[in-house]
Amino acid sequence: MHDNNIVIIINGKPQSGKDTFCKYIEEWCEQKEKDCTIWSTIDFEKELFIDITGREYSPNSKTIEYDRAFLSEFKQLLNKYYDTTYESFINLIDFYPGVLLVHSREWDEILNFGIYCEENNIPFITIYIANPNEKEYCNNSDKNCGKNIEKYDIIIHNDGKLEDLQRKAYEFCEQRLL
Repeated sequence: MHDNNIVIIINGKPQSGKDTFCKYIEEWCEQKEKDCTIWSTIDFEKELFIDITGREYSPNSKTIEYDRAFLSEFKQLLNKYYDTTYESFINLIDFYPGVLLVHSREWDEILNFGIYCEENNIPFITIYIANPNEKEYCNNSDKNCGKNIEKYDIIIHNDGKLEDLQRKAYEFCEQRLL
């Protein structure tokens, strides 16, 4: 069931280039005809955010700091009582074969994903994207995401030049996904 899976955790502060890096991996996978899925561990909470607030989450909103704090705390609450993120992760692995790119900020969550993958013989790689222009926010998820940077398998330094980030993503794919 998991024979073709590989899980790649992508982390980094807001505006570090995580989405762009994933887009380049997805492009490479498409060229090589490999299945690739991108999932953020906050996706479920963002969907519920619409129902709760009556508006979509927007990173360009005037209430971005407040909204990010709400989503961070909401996710923690759902995980405390229902382990929502971990259960979603397991369901995704069972449902989507191929490369699963996971945006995750919480180190304990990343470790749990790694344990699951190890127990199920699924290759697991952690990547941290660092960028001198990344944004700082006060919520626990954002401000603590770089706490264990030395424990990541790969650190990508993104200076903001798209062609450099694309080259680094393609090099990663050639080395780790062939």
